[in-house]
Amino acid sequence: MADLLVITVLLPLIMALFGVSVPAFSGRLFRLIAQLTTGLTLVASLVLFASLDRAQPGVQFASTHDWLGDVLKFTLGLDGVSALGFVLAALVGFAGTLLGRDVQKREKPFYLLYLVLVGGALGAFAVRNLFFFYFFMEFEVLVAYVLISGWGRSGEPDDAVQRERAALHLSLFASAGALLALLGILALFSYAPAALNLDQQAAVLQAAPLPATAANWIVLLLTLGFGVLLSAWPLHVWAPPAYAAAPTSVAMFSAGVLKQLAAYGLLRLVLPLLPAESAPLWSRALSAIAVMNILYIGWIALRQTDGKKLIAWGSVSHAGYLLLGLAALNSIGAQGVALMIFASGVSAALLFGVWGLLEAQTNRRELADYGGLARRSPFLGVAFTMAVLAALGLPGFANFVSEILVLFGAWLHGALWLRLAVAAGVWGLVLTATYFLRAVRTVCFGPVAPTTEKLFTPYDAEKFAVVLLLIFLFAGGVWPRLATDLTKHSFPMLGKTNGALFQSLEQDGGVTRRPPTGGRSVAAPTGSASGDPMGTTEKSSAVGGVSNLANPTAANAGLQTPPTEQSETEPTEKH
Repeated sequence: MADLLVITVLLPLIMALFGVSVPAFSGRLFRLIAQLTTGLTLVASLVLFASLDRAQPGVQFASTHDWLGDVLKFTLGLDGVSALGFVLAALVGFAGTLLGRDVQKREKPFYLLYLVLVGGALGAFAVRNLFFFYFFMEFEVLVAYVLISGWGRSGEPDDAVQRERAALHLSLFASAGALLALLGILALFSYAPAALNLDQQAAVLQAAPLPATAANWIVLLLTLGFGVLLSAWPLHVWAPPAYAAAPTSVAMFSAGVLKQLAAYGLLRLVLPLLPAESAPLWSRALSAIAVMNILYIGWIALRQTDGKKLIAWGSVSHAGYLLLGLAALNSIGAQGVALMIFASGVSAALLFGVWGLLEAQTNRRELADYGGLARRSPFLGVAFTMAVLAALGLPGFANFVSEILVLFGAWLHGALWLRLAVAAGVWGLVLTATYFLRAVRTVCFGPVAPTTEKLFTPYDAEKFAVVLLLIFLFAGGVWPRLATDLTKHSFPMLGKTNGALFQSLEQDGGVTRRPPTGGRSVAAPTGSASGDPMGTTEKSSAVGGVSNLANPTAANAGLQTPPTEQSETEPTEKH
């Protein structure tokens, strides 16, 4: 299976290189090449997903290839979380080739670049080295810029200017975020070169914890970098115009996969490095940003009259739930984020795909221009309605399960600020239902509008793509254990609830505590010392600090000073 994983990652890239030598005598040929390639990629990803051992935690199908001697190795592998992202990239990539009807010019370069885009996302989810993760992520940004700039449509009177501006904003913001993430990765490399390997990171940092100040700066840089790509408030301004200006297949992939790749980075790279002493502050900041994404950006979405912009702003608003699950810092919230990466990615791709079918036939984007879609084209009416119901979290879809896990995880944390954020999240679901159901009422019902009269039944391949995306959403909603059985072992550093631990950390106020016999100390700030390049000798807790959250009771015991010497000789209670 390790060889199959390597082939699956490289197949789109190899086919893109092969396509360069094929004469461009027919654009349909290159669309067919893209469809066959991504179709094979999807089948291979499902085989890999089904072959994962649910009872075995950790990476599977691992393979290592020398790239720069012993310093840097190209390592591929899948675990529960990355496998979900891997299937997501393959699924959305395949559906995008079937629904990309709006690309009618220069099809050869478009579909070859699109294959590169899909291959880069597959590599980012499968790679186990931070350097190559950054490489694939930055590669995605550059290719997305070219695709939006060359084939996009903004829907504005000055289309060429607005399209180029949206693509440029995407490139500038995303490149700046990637640069911040790179600085964090380089800082981590300077302290612990072996920690760039995700499979060795826990053991490396357990043996030699990072200085607390260095860990805090690394976490800050990575959080800001991935936050830009996730379109977290207030760094979100580039995302809605870029999604709205992108061709259908690129909009599907950008909102459905690239944005989720940033959430994957926060979940997989930032949480293991987060010092326990900084966890309450980090959680507070993330929950506040989540509320702004959910409510403020949701309010902007409520005011949209352009259908594609409505979907774009709604997608950015729902990034707040990913941030809320991360702010919970417990395994329930983290599992919710892992499932939401998949569910929200598929539902966003489905919404952009169905709207792309409407826009490609009518060349109109205003909601008010449509009406009576359910009468004129029942399939499109049902597809649009089902896509909306999935996005707003109706029971039966994977989105519902992921949102429940995120909200429960944040509530069980116990902190007041997170419970207030949960209340804001529930209100955000009301906002989502308002603007999406209003769109359904306007587009699907009422008298048949002149614009709707131009519509005809989609091709069979387009119907297949829509139904395929819905099947995956239903499968995750009806039987979520397909995903949660894989992800439940992926967060050994997180406990189920962390409220008691955070209260202890906040009450201690930075006082150095002596742990029980056999425990690790959690140092408090003691000032700078020579020989420490970050100006401190303070060390973060094991495995970046958050590993102590795996057992909050034991962690609290480790933060308390033994009252007498007798406690030193008492046997440690087993949990």
